[in-house]
Amino acid sequence: MKASILFGLGLLCLMGANAQEKKAKVNKREPIATVYLHNDSIAEGYLMNPTMHAHLYVSPLFSTTDDFVKISVIGSRLLAKQPKYDIGEVDSVVTYYAANPEASRITWIPIAANIAYKTSMPSVPSHKIFAACIYRGKNITVYAASDAILGERVLYKSNGMTMAQAIFNLRKNLTDKQRKALKAEFADYPVLVSFVDTMDKNLVQTNPNALFDKMDEVIR
Repeated sequence: MKASILFGLGLLCLMGANAQEKKAKVNKREPIATVYLHNDSIAEGYLMNPTMHAHLYVSPLFSTTDDFVKISVIGSRLLAKQPKYDIGEVDSVVTYYAANPEASRITWIPIAANIAYKTSMPSVPSHKIFAACIYRGKNITVYAASDAILGERVLYKSNGMTMAQAIFNLRKNLTDKQRKALKAEFADYPVLVSFVDTMDKNLVQTNPNALFDKMDEVIR
């Protein structure tokens, strides 16, 4: 009898351990999102925003149309109701892949933004957008955001600005149109205008920090 009880307890422990192991198993292909909310609470799970799934698990993880973040809690039941947070509730979101957490880590900040260039008609979403923080200096912060129509835009925001402004395309060399827009954006800073006027068109791809550093140095 005692042996049967011990065997039963051992079996239960083994089943519990297997269940725990199964629950803890993380899908390394799915992006994981840690959501930091304004009420100081934190939520974490697989990122379930439709933009990411529409692109078959490759960037962009967020689009300018996303005004929420939805996650699937790791280890939750298949049909369990999953958390969804309005962008107004969110302080920031950190995404990463379990296969390489540090190298894939991106911080997304909700920002107000004009995703059109200075020389174009403004394109300001009716809500804040999730933008990836790619440079943080003393006087400016630079973001990247993806728009289905305008493409992947690089935006900057100085300490005195209330809205981030698009300055060039993330994955393309600088075109004459973009150079003109940059010069118009920095018209109050002759040093920056001169820098933009003479910089190589490939610089925004090969060494964008050179431009960002100059902006951070000059813009007040």
